[in-house]
Parts: sequence; structure tokens; C-alpha cells
Amino acid sequence: MRGIWAGDEDLGDGSLQVLFDGYKARCTFVKSIGSAGRSGLVQADVQRLLLKLENDLEFLAAGAQDANEAYNKALQGGKASESKLMELAWSSVGFEELVESSGLSTGAERC
Repeated sequence: MRGIWAGDEDLGDGSLQVLFDGYKARCTFVKSIGSAGRSGLVQADVQRLLLKLENDLEFLAAGAQDANEAYNKALQGGKASESKLMELAWSSVGFEELVESSGLSTGAERC
């Protein structure tokens, strides 16, 4: 359903709603770039958006590294159950796919 959160598990502490509200605010901001009321701020808005995207990519790259380390540690320890290894592997793959699908690079090269 559109407008209904269907992602992370809600732990009931309000943190998921804060994340979702932040997501909705970012969507509203992106849709407002270049609008009549913000036409003089396009360059600043795009710079702000690029900074947010770079922060997102750094977050995803760090998550991918942490997920890979957790998987390798569990694999080398030899005591993790098959279901735990599968869970860790899916987490690792998920982060990697998000980084790849971003179309961005974690390197210093920029236009």
C-alpha cells in the first residue's frame, strides 16, 4: 500500500516512525527542488541533496562492511547454525545490492 511503511520491523519505541518521517520529509524536499518557490535555491538544494546522498552511501558502505565481517566471523567460528549463516549472508548481500544499485561510488572521483 502506498504511504504505509512495509520495511523494517517496528520495535514499538518510535524509532521506526522517526525514520519514516525523515524519509517522507526527504521525498518532499526532492519534489520541491526547482519549484516556483525554490527556483533561486536550485544550486544550494542540489548541493544539499548530493551531501545527503554521499552520507547515505557512506552509511551503506559501512553497513556492508559490518555485515561482511559478521558473516565471515560466524563462518570462521564454525558454531553458527545454518539459519544464522543464511541470515548474515542475506544481510551482507542486501547491503551490497543497495550500494551497487545506488549508482554512486564510494571513491573520491567526482565530476
